[in-house]
Amino acid sequence: MELGETMADNLVAKGVSASASDGLTTLAGKILDIQTGGSCYHIEFSEASYTAVGGSATLEIYLQESYAPKSGASVTVTGSDGSVYNGITNTNGLASITVSVSSETTFTCTYNNVSDTCTVTVQTYLFYDDCSTDNTSQYINFYEIWGATSNMRTTLSFDTDHYVLTNSNTSFSAVCLPVSAGLDNLKLTAKIRLLTNSSDKGGGVGVATKREKGLAIFQPNGTTKHLILNNYAGRVASNVSVSNLSTNDYNTFELIKSGQSLTFSIYDANGTQRFTKQITVSTNTDYSNCIPCISVAKSDSVYIKEIKLESL
Repeated sequence: MELGETMADNLVAKGVSASASDGLTTLAGKILDIQTGGSCYHIEFSEASYTAVGGSATLEIYLQESYAPKSGASVTVTGSDGSVYNGITNTNGLASITVSVSSETTFTCTYNNVSDTCTVTVQTYLFYDDCSTDNTSQYINFYEIWGATSNMRTTLSFDTDHYVLTNSNTSFSAVCLPVSAGLDNLKLTAKIRLLTNSSDKGGGVGVATKREKGLAIFQPNGTTKHLILNNYAGRVASNVSVSNLSTNDYNTFELIKSGQSLTFSIYDANGTQRFTKQITVSTNTDYSNCIPCISVAKSDSVYIKEIKLESL
């Protein structure tokens, strides 16, 4: 019995379907399947661990037959949560399957008699909005962070697969994220598409407290300089040269806040960092109660996707 189990295990490891119940004579005959090129499969995930963003993750599975990529094969992925997914391998033997999770889950991919496992963990955010559906009603705080127009005219609307932040005021404004005031040690990122080629237009990310109290970066597309407004200090913080950003793409704007230190960065659509700048803000009551925000220049609009706020 032990010999049969060992022989069956070894045959399976070589890609031959076998069971100890087949009997020694049958198992011995199946050895010829290896020698004559019987199918030998190998399957594996591209990563041992994935991170789900916004509740989903895309798993990549690689399948081989006799040490060559196997195309057109149906691969099954099962989760420890009871979920089942299927995918078809391409000409390179790769299958991509998107899974949905709410907590850490183990997934097993199988084909014929081979399998592999991976773990999918859930990225926890302080706030996340992919902006692909209309959730604009949760954004209720709009501030003109540089100026004091009596009639606030900044709006956030939904259009197909993104948000549109529009500012009809004569000064720079922002919409605050629906989170608690005074959060610290955080990173805010948002994909923002600039729409206007003009030196006094644009948008970005920042923090705000109330009317005339905020700090944000503005990247005008039609100029080689960015602008950081710091109304906690009552001044413009800096103008620094940076290459123009395309109005055809979504660029990633990032803010890292740690105490009085704020670091602004901009990445283009290819993920290349185009700018970074650290600003130190004086401690005061207004700044202590600030809220992360998305900013927009006067009389301008920007498109927004994938707003993420996470702890550091």
